[in-house]
Amino acid sequence: MKKYFYTVTLLILLLFAGCSEHPVQPPAEDAPATTAATPVEIDMEAQGHVEQLHDYDSPYTICYRNSDDTYSMYVFAGPVQYKGEDGYQVIDNALIPSEREGFFFENKANEVKTYFPETLDGVFRIEKGADYMEFAPQCSAEGFSAGEKTDFTNMYGDTVEAVVYQRSDMDMAFYPTKAGIKLEIVLKERPDANDFFFRVESNAVGFENKKNGYITFLKGNQIKNIIYQPLVQYTKAGEAQMSTDAYMNVERKEGDIIVQMIVGGAIFHEKGDTEYPVRLDPSFEMYLNKMPDSTVYEKKDVNQYLANYAVVGNHPYWGQSQHYMRLRLNYFMTVNGEDIEDANFFVRPLLSCGVPEDLRAYEAESQWSSTQMLWDTKVSEGEPLQTYVEENGYWKLPMRDYIRECFGDPTWQKESVGFLVRGEEVGKYGMIATSDNTLYTPYLRIDLNQLPIYFEAKDNINQIQF
Repeated sequence: MKKYFYTVTLLILLLFAGCSEHPVQPPAEDAPATTAATPVEIDMEAQGHVEQLHDYDSPYTICYRNSDDTYSMYVFAGPVQYKGEDGYQVIDNALIPSEREGFFFENKANEVKTYFPETLDGVFRIEKGADYMEFAPQCSAEGFSAGEKTDFTNMYGDTVEAVVYQRSDMDMAFYPTKAGIKLEIVLKERPDANDFFFRVESNAVGFENKKNGYITFLKGNQIKNIIYQPLVQYTKAGEAQMSTDAYMNVERKEGDIIVQMIVGGAIFHEKGDTEYPVRLDPSFEMYLNKMPDSTVYEKKDVNQYLANYAVVGNHPYWGQSQHYMRLRLNYFMTVNGEDIEDANFFVRPLLSCGVPEDLRAYEAESQWSSTQMLWDTKVSEGEPLQTYVEENGYWKLPMRDYIRECFGDPTWQKESVGFLVRGEEVGKYGMIATSDNTLYTPYLRIDLNQLPIYFEAKDNINQIQF
């Protein structure tokens, strides 16, 4: 591997003390369930689906005929299918033995390929077409076991197939996502040092750091790769905690670029009461197109449009926040509004402090820029929608009438302006997975009496411009 190294300094501050993470159980009635193998698995029998209608497949959509001769269209904020030789297939993140030289395992089926070495002195590789990223931990491999495929319970409570390298003081579990590789470092005891080093190579040699939780790697002006800062999970007084906040520095040093991850705050203080294990989960990914979203914070002055989580509500440290989401429906299908029987938008919570019933959704008042909007330039709320309802481990936002109006708007502006979510009561907030979260993709379920009048599979759901 060539010596291109990227330096990332991450300072994790205690921000979520007193709130437990929200481990999500596999949904039953209205929600696809995350599994070890796929980014979405829909229990057809439980949800009344009798046949998948492949004419309505795309990277972002799955459609079913139901037992009562109605139809259910799932529209995902990011890709969950890839185009194979026999049409679209749901991404399969199962691990299989790799026949590629130098690698031990690889993901089973996806346009993004991921490769895992037998031992930690090898490299991990991610590919999408001609684009790639390689990375390797720079801790000594001495004492670590060879990689073993394991059913691993991640820090969000889900079972994933991971390649796990074990040592007496820590384990490192690497597993595929739909866009790359997530690493979960499991510290079994207080470490001697609170920093972790990686070396990274990419064919995208430019990088941009706006100190907002991720670094983008660019080829020309196109984003190719992203490295995300971790969330940190730990326990105090028997209660699970989650913390995150970071700054990232990128520097070239003697022709090399080094990734250094520093976990700070009181978590590792020798006189602290942190209980082990402590977990942290950075990820290395290819950029995938998705429906635009963005979060603005009262006390944060950087744009967050590629963040893979959003804190929504009124946080004691960041203040109030508003999460914005726009849809892209008319771009690829036409539906008669009267044929929409029901419509609900689902998000996966990662942490909950007195929500979701304290969060309220509104139509956004006007157009907004996902890549530029800050708290001081945020778009105000318009007409109220609904509050979130907790259902089978997901937060569900009912929006039948709103979706009907979106399809009835010939200008497509209503869905493009989109909606926002906010909460106002101090201390009540939650953390949700965003469109950029490659483990837990938000999605819209539309139940129909008739199939769409028009449908066209689009490889890029956000290509349209107004």
